[in-house]
Amino acid sequence: MQKNEFSPLRRLTMTALMAALGTALAIMSKFLFGDLPVRIDLAVLPVLVVAYFLGPVESGIAYVLIDVLSSVFFYPPFLPITLAKLVAGLYFGFLLKKCSPSPTRYAILFLVYAVLLDWLYMSFALYWLQKTSIVAIMLLRAGQAAIDVVVGFSFMYFVLPKLRSSMKSQMRANRK
Repeated sequence: MQKNEFSPLRRLTMTALMAALGTALAIMSKFLFGDLPVRIDLAVLPVLVVAYFLGPVESGIAYVLIDVLSSVFFYPPFLPITLAKLVAGLYFGFLLKKCSPSPTRYAILFLVYAVLLDWLYMSFALYWLQKTSIVAIMLLRAGQAAIDVVVGFSFMYFVLPKLRSSMKSQMRANRK
């Protein structure tokens, strides 16, 4: 695919639609998993799609929108967590759009995200927010990070390439 395959209007529309889908998935995962200490974060899936097709800026914006919009339903926005979502979106965009790594590098780079941002940073942000035991929070966040690695890597490795080839064939059909 060429570098400028999406017009600015398509980029904005795709980012907004994926943010809306991510918000719906965040709300749905909250209802499905309730207040379990460790749950699957389904809201990251649309962010990975935006990161794969559009890049870091749009994926960062989409993740921030998802966090802010879903916080309207459950809790007031907390700036350190929203900042973590922005950094994660930028990282995913860089990882998927700019690097184009091999599957092994996908796993390593996603593991780096899980350890540094999803486990360490989020543990301290939640400690600051909740003022509970840091050890308990870090243990729960380790489980959350492990789940996020499995879900995110599986989605990046198995789903996104098929989605890309499907979009390529659809774009070719539209040109004819």
